Amino acid sequence: MTATQPTRATLHKHGELKRRRVLAGLDQEEMAKRARISWPYLSLLESGKRSPSVKVLHRLAAALDCPVEDLLA
Repeated sequence: MTATQPTRATLHKHGELKRRRVLAGLDQEEMAKRARISWPYLSLLESGKRSPSVKVLHRLAAALDCPVEDLLA
């Protein structure tokens, strides 16, 4: 039996992504641009209405200059 890689990530407690974005001095548009996602999708991630793919999670972490683990639950 082989283990499968997760395709979706569960972000840290509600509001953590937004908190880190604001602390980094980024608005949603700039954060989305850096993470190569749309700002409406970023809004859904920040509100907890959507979960990012692992690929997007890595992009978010890179945009925030933080380890991926810091964004995970």
